[in-house]
Amino acid sequence: MTEPRKFSSFWNGAQLLPIVALAGWGAARGGWEVWRALQTGLLQHGKGPDVALDDRPLLFWMLNGFYSLCVLTTAGLAVFYLVLALHEMTRKKGGGR
Repeated sequence: MTEPRKFSSFWNGAQLLPIVALAGWGAARGGWEVWRALQTGLLQHGKGPDVALDDRPLLFWMLNGFYSLCVLTTAGLAVFYLVLALHEMTRKKGGGR
């Protein structure tokens, strides 16, 4: 006699949704900051000195590229977690025939 397969996962769909919301908010906020830096030519730092495109163009483009890569990575993770959460919430529970 075989036992029905039990589904167990570390994260369920309802637990992943706040993670998706936080990652999505972070990607949106970071994208807005990158867009503002491209429009104004100034990267504003909270603790350190601001980096202007006119003063130090190489540093500006290096930091802006790094920030853009981080935003894209966060957005990709948010989409991945959203797909994972939707999959977890829509799959059938139980292992009957």
